[in-house]
Amino acid sequence: GRLMFPIHNESGKIIAFAGRALREGDEPKYLNSPETALYHKTYVLYNLHRAKDAVRKLDRAILVEGYMDVIGVYSAGIREVVASCGTALTNTQVRSLKRHSETVVVNFDPDAAGTNAAERSIQMLLDESMRVRVLELDGGLDPDEFVAEHGADGYHACVEKAPGYFQWLAGRARKRFDTRTSEGRMDALNFLMPAVQRISDKLERAAVAGEVAVLLGVEQGLVLEQFRKIAVDRRGAVPARPPSAVPVIERILIHSILASSETRGEILPRLRDLPAVARFQTRLIFEILLGLEEAGEPITFAHLEARLPEKECGLLHEVISADEISEEVIGLEPALACLRELELMDGEKRTADLKTRIKDAARNGNMEDALRWTGELDRLKRAGPA
Repeated sequence: GRLMFPIHNESGKIIAFAGRALREGDEPKYLNSPETALYHKTYVLYNLHRAKDAVRKLDRAILVEGYMDVIGVYSAGIREVVASCGTALTNTQVRSLKRHSETVVVNFDPDAAGTNAAERSIQMLLDESMRVRVLELDGGLDPDEFVAEHGADGYHACVEKAPGYFQWLAGRARKRFDTRTSEGRMDALNFLMPAVQRISDKLERAAVAGEVAVLLGVEQGLVLEQFRKIAVDRRGAVPARPPSAVPVIERILIHSILASSETRGEILPRLRDLPAVARFQTRLIFEILLGLEEAGEPITFAHLEARLPEKECGLLHEVISADEISEEVIGLEPALACLRELELMDGEKRTADLKTRIKDAARNGNMEDALRWTGELDRLKRAGPA
């Protein structure tokens, strides 16, 4: 009672199947093969084995949402089309695509689920430094429906005109706000700022900021000023709280770990045994970072964000978006200095704890414990700062 879709690896060998229910009420709608040594659905892009030659030749891939979209578009003669295998797009899938082209045209279904999936996928692609264009089809049609109605030439013409991601986003802002007025331009700018701010490379971010300024018709200096006021909401009201409540040591460490593999290799193993981490405001973020490192998973902003609950996601965005941390204090040496400070703080806390235990033991007449804690304190003093 299911329509079967063979799933191939990149070399064209069948490694799994997906089955789509044909009857109303059959759940789940899609049922995939279980994961095996050959099949990891987060690694595989549907149709990449057929599309990769066209992707290389045309220097672009078209990313759609589902198997039927791929089949409808590909069978019309548009060969560079792929989809993820029934899961949200992953870093591994993006890197598989990037080997063939760094340009992706995202064309997801126009419903709410498709829009949400597109936004998640776009951020994943941007985090992997892909060039992203966004295709919205007229009439609220899915890609396979559009091809069936307008033909391959109609779809191809839409692909060619698809704007770059930030042009597309600026277009959304212009539709949403009256950019003929100064207030509307400020509202549009604040709408765009979070997306621009998430660009990790500061030079690229500055270039995109200039492009956004031109698209909205505002001075570039105003855009740069908004970077320094990232906590400003869409109406321009300044919150009462400071720009970032996260301690500066934690912010420097997060920036440095995400910015450099060399820093990650030096810092994460030492953080693992540091008691101070348990007291961090960003403790869960560091726990996820340590877990990714232990599992040998890629450590990127998107990989980290995908594993965090909503509250910690907000904290991570606050840390990464704030421009209070300059390039000069990001890197291995600043991170090592933060570690030394944390180790010193841990030593001081351990010393204070031991002194309290010695006093309590002596007060209670427990001289055996008092002597044991005194010996521990002497060893700590002889060891000196870490």
